[in-house]
Amino acid sequence: MSTTQETLKSLLEIGESKGFVTFQQVFNAVTKEKSDPERLDKLLTLLEEHGIEIIDDENDD
Repeated sequence: MSTTQETLKSLLEIGESKGFVTFQQVFNAVTKEKSDPERLDKLLTLLEEHGIEIIDDENDD
């Protein structure tokens, strides 16, 4: 499995267990991958398709 797939799988697992991921988690994943804007857009779309919300901060209620 490629690093990109592992990163995506990790974000999906976090998102499915909590119902959300943070923008910081997505940013960290994209930075780690040295992703281009198109890949970021695909990642955000995939998270949305899985019903995973992206929030500013985990502590914001």
